Amino acid sequence: MNAWKYFSSLIAVLAIHQTLSAQEFAGGPIVGGVTANSARIYVSTNQPTDFRLHYSLDAQFATYDSILISTNPLLQNAVHIELAGLQADKKYFYRIYNQANGTLLADQKSFRTFPPKGTASNVRLIVGSCNYNNGPGGGQGNPNFKNDLMFQAMVDFEPHLFLHLGDWGYPPSFLGSNHLLNPVLAARSFDVRYNDPNMKEYILPNMAVDYIYDDDYNQNGTAGWTYPTIRTEILPSGATRYVLEDRLHPAGLRDSCITAYYKHFPGYPQTDTSGIHHKISIGDVDMFVVDTRSSKSPVHEGFTYNQLLNTYGWQPGPNRTTLGTTQRQWLLDGLKNSDADWKIIANSVVFNKTMGNLIGVVVAAQLVDRSLIEFATSIAYMWAGYPRDMNAVLNHIKDESIENVLVFSGDTHSSMMDDGKNAGLPELSSSGLSADDEGYLNYTIDSIVAQIGLQNQIKVKENLWNGGGSGIENANFSDTYATVEFFGKDSVEMCIIDEFLQVLGCMIIRNTNATVTSSRPQVFTPDHVFQMIYPNPAKTSIQVNLKHAEPATIRVLNMNGQDVLDARRIQPGEQALQFDISALPSGMYLMLYENATGISSKKFVKK
Repeated sequence: MNAWKYFSSLIAVLAIHQTLSAQEFAGGPIVGGVTANSARIYVSTNQPTDFRLHYSLDAQFATYDSILISTNPLLQNAVHIELAGLQADKKYFYRIYNQANGTLLADQKSFRTFPPKGTASNVRLIVGSCNYNNGPGGGQGNPNFKNDLMFQAMVDFEPHLFLHLGDWGYPPSFLGSNHLLNPVLAARSFDVRYNDPNMKEYILPNMAVDYIYDDDYNQNGTAGWTYPTIRTEILPSGATRYVLEDRLHPAGLRDSCITAYYKHFPGYPQTDTSGIHHKISIGDVDMFVVDTRSSKSPVHEGFTYNQLLNTYGWQPGPNRTTLGTTQRQWLLDGLKNSDADWKIIANSVVFNKTMGNLIGVVVAAQLVDRSLIEFATSIAYMWAGYPRDMNAVLNHIKDESIENVLVFSGDTHSSMMDDGKNAGLPELSSSGLSADDEGYLNYTIDSIVAQIGLQNQIKVKENLWNGGGSGIENANFSDTYATVEFFGKDSVEMCIIDEFLQVLGCMIIRNTNATVTSSRPQVFTPDHVFQMIYPNPAKTSIQVNLKHAEPATIRVLNMNGQDVLDARRIQPGEQALQFDISALPSGMYLMLYENATGISSKKFVKK
């Protein structure tokens, strides 16, 4: 990890210790494990504490339920609070009082229960990963930095769930790579995550969270029982050799990672002991959150050294796995048996199958630059480096005629999308919430293919991510997050948004049975309709340029789907329009276009 990540995180830990004497809470509250009728709340305190939790559907708490809770010294003074008998698809409010003196420990916070399983509902998710407390694009390494604009926009979206796909801070950089063997340090590592200023002020008080770790619990690039390293040595010829190794973790460390997760994160019940994978059902969406770290084969397994050429070949073996046998079967069975219209595979690393071709290209290019083997290994830990698991999933979906499967992923410090043409399945990869080097993955790929003379054959926008994203035909290296909105059984819209609330791209995926299950007209992609919406963000007025001059109607809606301006009827030949938005409150809005054959939408932000 970079030195600035070490020092910024260390400051965060020291800050927690310095303030514990004046605070009751060490970490949380955080809400997770939500269903249509239940939820879990986790809190940790600096000493055993009795407190009372009030929860209500009423923000004024005119009526409420109350439960008495005590933090558990055997759990490092933490507790999981179980709420049951809740109403489906409702916003709940809660607050916490010290039982001894009645003082308020946690002021009013909220979360949403899920729509009942199987119901065609409007479901909203925020997807993101990789936040290290640095400033926007500046690498400030300031643990107290708050990206107010971006994280407030996430709150305004009013999601049912914030899906965090790993690298929530990086505790190993300051607590040590083996810290989860120590129960005290394990608890502290989660407290630090929960005290990240952006998460603490914006996310945790306003929505439920689900989280799956990437390599933020252990060594960089960790893979099950091993972790990869690369060292160099000088050969007698004077050439540099890159030595790929996979080193063993201390005994018990891998299992302690799984144990610590369930002790200190309020997630869903453990599926089995092989990892932290679990299933979430939200309305007509079944989400399979898979663990691509705990049972992973060594990252460098499959690279073979050619002493004569001083290069590596790439031939992954038939038993190489990123899921493990138990989890792979759980995923295949879950996809087959799901009766939800939408099936999601959510995980911490990129799925895109075309990355496998890129490994081969980079390996071949070692004769141009032998250091490229480092980039090849940085792709080999993705799904494409484990073709047995990837092919099992893709073939199973095809053979069983499983429809409407999408992938969410993180890890790369970049955000991008593909409709499935390149990725194998429609994929939203959302990463770089605050990682200091956002967008550089795609820029690096472009640079490497240019270096080896393949820039005309391999283009990121065409051959990897046709939905675009950060660093794809742009120099946008800003922090990013993603919104996902399911419109019942009809369609899902995925959007990538940067820290300045610029929309880097949106993609609409239609239900393959939508013509049967819905009377909604055809959904056009935003790029098919809108040439430009600017400025975005805007303060007083916004200009809309259309690609077509057909009769249509444009409406402006808030994120609750309510019209906030009078609908504008577009006359034949009219392609440029201006909207006065000076009276609108600050926030995110939707520009909805409708003509006789279809609809499209694009988000904009009012400052």
